[in-house]
Amino acid sequence: MTNITEVELRIISEKAVSDNYLKWLLDPEVVKYTEQRWYKQSLESITSYVKAMHESDTDFLRGIFYEGAMVGTCKVGAVNWHHRTGQISFLLGEKNVWGRGIGSFVVGTLVRFAFGELNLKKLTAGVYESNISSQRVFEKNGFKIEGKLLSQIETDMGREAAILYGLEAHDGNR
Repeated sequence: MTNITEVELRIISEKAVSDNYLKWLLDPEVVKYTEQRWYKQSLESITSYVKAMHESDTDFLRGIFYEGAMVGTCKVGAVNWHHRTGQISFLLGEKNVWGRGIGSFVVGTLVRFAFGELNLKKLTAGVYESNISSQRVFEKNGFKIEGKLLSQIETDMGREAAILYGLEAHDGNR
C-alpha cells in the first residue's frame, strides 16, 4: 500500500503537458478503459485539452502527484450547475503506481472537493464492465450501481456493458 500522504491533487496548466503525459495516452494498456483510445494524441492536442479544462467553468482537471511526480490526471466535470451534478473520472498513467490505493484516494479526494467546495449534490461515473479495478475504487468510495447499458462499448474482445455509478452528497459521511 502506498503512503497516501505522498499523493496530492494539483491544478495543472498547459505547462504540465510533457512527453510522459503523451506516452500515457499512447499506451493501449493505460487507455484501455477510456475513450482516449479512439483519438490520435499529440502534445498539441493534449495542450489544447488542458487549456480548455483550465479555462472551463464546469470542468475541474487535476494532476495526480505521487512523490513529487505527476502520475495521472483526474477530473470533476462537466458540472451541471442547475442540477448541482457532475461526473468524476481518473487516469493513472504510470503503471508502476497501479494497485497501490492511489485511485481510491483520488476518488475520495474528488468526492470531498465536489461536495464540499463545489457544493454539488450528486456525482456519477461510468465504468467499462470489464474494468474491475475501477469498479472497486468507486464502490470503496460509496458509489452505487444505478444502471447498466448493455452492449454499450466496443472493445478488442467484442461489445460490453457500461456500468453507471452514482453517489449523492448525503450518502455516507461527507
